[in-house]
Amino acid sequence: MNGFLQLLWAPRNVQVTPVERTALKIGEPLALATAGRSFGSEAELQISPSKLARIHGRVAFRDQQWRINHTAADLRTFVNGTPQAEAVLQHLDVLELPDFGPVFRFLTAPIGAGPAAELSLDDLPRLAVWADTLLEANDPLGERIARALKKDTRAEDDLRWLGPLARTFVEGRLEVEWRHGLLRRAVLRDLQLFGAEPLSSIDLLLRLPVARFLEELVLDAGGALSSAQAFVEVLRSELTWAPRTLKVLHLGDCAFSDPWVDEANGRIHQALRPRFPGLSQAPLFGRFRRAALVVEKAGLRAGEQPGDVQELGDTAELIDVAPPSRGVHGPVGVAAWRLQRKHAHWELEAVPASPSGITLNGRPVFRAALRDGDQIELSTGVVYRFRLER
Repeated sequence: MNGFLQLLWAPRNVQVTPVERTALKIGEPLALATAGRSFGSEAELQISPSKLARIHGRVAFRDQQWRINHTAADLRTFVNGTPQAEAVLQHLDVLELPDFGPVFRFLTAPIGAGPAAELSLDDLPRLAVWADTLLEANDPLGERIARALKKDTRAEDDLRWLGPLARTFVEGRLEVEWRHGLLRRAVLRDLQLFGAEPLSSIDLLLRLPVARFLEELVLDAGGALSSAQAFVEVLRSELTWAPRTLKVLHLGDCAFSDPWVDEANGRIHQALRPRFPGLSQAPLFGRFRRAALVVEKAGLRAGEQPGDVQELGDTAELIDVAPPSRGVHGPVGVAAWRLQRKHAHWELEAVPASPSGITLNGRPVFRAALRDGDQIELSTGVVYRFRLER
């Protein structure tokens, strides 16, 4: 059975080089023999510079299945955003190496790059025709769109289509809304201006094939003017491709001074109009003055009733009961999370040594930028709604 590794993304300073040839380019598939190929800092698929072990692991065909397994016991590879020591691979699975390593897609057959199209998510007849064209080009996105248009309810793993952002989604830093098998809305939380690839999440998101007709994009500007300006510069001039269908852009909730916000709205809209002609003139920032927690559901904690409001200063702490340890019945220990206003926005993060994550909007997280309306749930059953007061 054929197997291929397609390089989806790598930091600018990282090279991925097979022993028999020059470095792989983004989008290029590498054929795998059934014996497979090791990968690491000094492996058959060399990744450098890298913090990986000399032989980090191997992808090989074994027991009639393609598998990934590890030689370096202290490290794992993320498969569709989840760390795995060993896994059976399926067509389109996304493999990401730790510590800002490259991202691959596993394929059982080469896939073609389907033709681009100028459509919208409302243009269903032409969307169906485009799906057929993609199928003729051996692009699996065509099948995905065609099934979605027919209301096919068979389970499909969306993570495979998020590519390099699968891990970002699993970690709760990306929220998405799908329509006809494509992304309609995306929210990127907790973006940073530092790291191995600053602001790369924006570019990676907008280059996804499923984001071609994205209509709404929400970014976390981090409460700092430098962040907002940097994000705008990425959107304006640094993107390799941008969806002209974008209608709504929101740079997050903030407490910027009113004069700067009013001036920025007009200036940023003007700068972005050539790339996003359909962008609405709606305000780019949501302004707030105060924050509060509203009890939506009471749990095991005494003294709290639905509707109770706790006004927040610059910091607050939530105390929760940690989940049971293996072999122990009932809750044990405590965990703490800090709500803190940083610069001009709010963050939720686990206090060091807390044993578990908290549930934010139904997904476990350890750290996140908070947005108006976010739902925070503790293991005791208490549910809070985070509210920004304008």
